[in-house]
Amino acid sequence: MPNGHLKLNYPINNHAQALIKAKSWPELDQLAAAWLSPTGTLRSILSEYCGFNSIEHILALRSHPDDEGIWHDDGSRLMAFSLSLTLDHYNVQGGEIFIRAKENELDCHQFSTQPLGTLIIFNTGRDGYEHRVSAVKSGERLVLAGWCS
Repeated sequence: MPNGHLKLNYPINNHAQALIKAKSWPELDQLAAAWLSPTGTLRSILSEYCGFNSIEHILALRSHPDDEGIWHDDGSRLMAFSLSLTLDHYNVQGGEIFIRAKENELDCHQFSTQPLGTLIIFNTGRDGYEHRVSAVKSGERLVLAGWCS
């Protein structure tokens, strides 16, 4: 991946949007697991960029007051991703993802809270990259975060 990351669009259907609006987290997590299953559409996209055997995922909801994230590299995982499930990204201040090569701390790529369906795929420590997420200062940021091993 050039610069250790890439940004794509993943369509979020009306059913998923309804689950997000209703804050139906268990049902949304089940839907995410289906997207990431061996026959899932999101897994198919991710497998174009890296050969992996398994995927871990979480739904991460962050709002103010929030802590500033630390730089980390996700260990020996092969690849990581962040899929925005934020319905109104314009109302979120903070929550940026920063990605950089460990040996080049001055060249950092920053992504504000992204529109619904924006998929950011990025390299991990195995390839010499690290990332962090800044504190959310206002609004709510919801992402499906995951790691491919």
